[in-house]
Amino acid sequence: DPEPPHRRDDAWPLLDGGDCLVAGTTVFVGLSRGGSNAVGVEWLQRHLGARWNVRPVPFAAEFPHLDCALCLVRPGLGLFCPEALPEGPPESLAGWTWIEVDKEEALRGMATNGLQLDAATLLLPESAQATAAALRRIGHGVETVPFDAVTAFGGGLRCWSQPLGRWG
Repeated sequence: DPEPPHRRDDAWPLLDGGDCLVAGTTVFVGLSRGGSNAVGVEWLQRHLGARWNVRPVPFAAEFPHLDCALCLVRPGLGLFCPEALPEGPPESLAGWTWIEVDKEEALRGMATNGLQLDAATLLLPESAQATAAALRRIGHGVETVPFDAVTAFGGGLRCWSQPLGRWG
């Protein structure tokens, strides 16, 4: 098992919860500056074993974590910010329906940092109005709550509930 790093470099495995998104037996790990690193991806794959597929997802450095750029709402439906993921969502999710999230709403409104209440309902901060409206237009349930006191410091609803599994 790794010891905590004394500095951030590629010598130590580093994984940040906000960079890890679980979909079935796949774990997507965001790679950017200062967060999770490639050594962490390798460490996680080694420790989870062959049953799991750990996939790195590079994203833009101005986004603090992958969950500020990408949200796996339910199987087949996701949110992403094109400025954060210039190559688009992970290739292994081809065929999904994707709703594009505005950069400002992704960064300030934490629009991709929602909390899945169940397969049919996503909880978002009130500041993510455009994203909530886009989800409702395609028939997905959305509830919003005042959360700006938390999002002002960079935390979102998903940050409160690090999920280890999704969708049964």
